Amino acid sequence: IVGGYYFTAAQARAQDSALKDTAGYDTARLIKARAQVESEIEWCADVAFVPRFTVVQIEGNGTSELVGPAMPRRVRWATINYGTNTRALTAPEIAALRLERSGEISLLAGSWPEHSTVTLGVEHGHDRPHPKIVAAAIILLRVRMNTGKSNFPDRAERYQLSEGGMMFLSMPGAYKIGIPEVDAAIATYGVRIPAV
Repeated sequence: IVGGYYFTAAQARAQDSALKDTAGYDTARLIKARAQVESEIEWCADVAFVPRFTVVQIEGNGTSELVGPAMPRRVRWATINYGTNTRALTAPEIAALRLERSGEISLLAGSWPEHSTVTLGVEHGHDRPHPKIVAAAIILLRVRMNTGKSNFPDRAERYQLSEGGMMFLSMPGAYKIGIPEVDAAIATYGVRIPAV
């Protein structure tokens, strides 16, 4: 299940005039880079900005609550595995699950067996990306399609200007792209909780 993409190739070309050059930015390469960009943004934001489907395995903890992907929409199927025994949840059991925006998936009656492996097929994510996420994704697309072509070394933290000044560059991190406008959109519309 894929509920679409953040933008089409035509939208990217319309928003960024450099991408209009179909010889330098052929559509197949642009589409491949779009998939990479969407994946990077969703990793940093900890949420999908279009509907997605994923299979998650979570260890049962003896409580009624588990944490799956953010913005769960629907659990399609679920199994509980205790060693060599596997049991599929019934349709009424799946319908009775409570889904929270945070990713919490709760049983309304009973608990997830401790030390079991709970496997869930989950639809998750937003209906559509916010326009600022789309704009940020297109900025990141252009950067990814031009890696190695910049006047700045790709791994530089700072750059000595010919006039004598120093320019400090934004740096990527585990959940940060390193492009201020992109990182701002992710921080605004994502759900990842910063580590302390």
